[in-house]
Amino acid sequence: MKLPEWSKRSGAALRGTANLLALTIVLWASFLTWDGWLAGVGIGLEIIFLSWAAWSKTYRTRLESRRGKPRPKKIDLWLLIVTVSGFVVILFFGFGKLLLTPRWLSLSHAQGWEAGAIGWTALFLIYYLFKFQKTKNPALYHVVFILITILSFALLLGLWYSMEIPVLHVVFVLALGLCFLGIDLFLVLTIEDDKENAEEKDERGRSLASLVGADIPMVLTLSLLLLYLWIYKDADNQDVFVSGVVACQLLFSNAVFVLTEFAWLQLPKSFEVTTAGGETSVGS
Repeated sequence: MKLPEWSKRSGAALRGTANLLALTIVLWASFLTWDGWLAGVGIGLEIIFLSWAAWSKTYRTRLESRRGKPRPKKIDLWLLIVTVSGFVVILFFGFGKLLLTPRWLSLSHAQGWEAGAIGWTALFLIYYLFKFQKTKNPALYHVVFILITILSFALLLGLWYSMEIPVLHVVFVLALGLCFLGIDLFLVLTIEDDKENAEEKDERGRSLASLVGADIPMVLTLSLLLLYLWIYKDADNQDVFVSGVVACQLLFSNAVFVLTEFAWLQLPKSFEVTTAGGETSVGS
């Protein structure tokens, strides 16, 4: 059944990058607060926009001018959505005490910042799991995918419910850092080696940059934090101190990951992954 032209234009407007980002902001803000008016106004404006796009000659002309031009990749669009989602989550958790009516009033300021960082990390973890599906061994990929999904879900639950138990909380965060490190390392070693496919080589380079610039520093920092808590068991306000360090480290790691995924931060050529005789090596 052929769809009418106005329906196609409305669908194109709904899938537009700017519109998806606006919807992302409104939906997350509505979910993280008790503000029903925010959701109502956002949905109302969306209906007005889609109606305008369906019948507007201006929008029809804009669509015709874009015909034949390459569309952004779905995975890149999802990365952009996850990045914007993270900023909204940080805004309403980190500054949530002052914005509308936050859903989790029981969180302290320190816990709010950390909860925002954990929430953003969880979104990136979902992106990580769906980023690549082309490996040398597809069966191995699916096994690792299932194991990491189950493990990550358990770790995120542990993180949320252990905020008031500093040592256990850091153990959970460290385990999550090791999970990210394992995913990047797995991708570096198993992405298909296609010398004629520059895109695959580029994706492998991004995973390596994330491994070196985000995963390893996070694991080292959290290991030092755990060592500190073991040595100074009687330190004052451990929960506040831990929340601050964890939030800072997660935000830094997520920022580095965003930069590497958008190819704004790259490793020197000497760190490139080279393949010889089917074996993958790092560095020159």
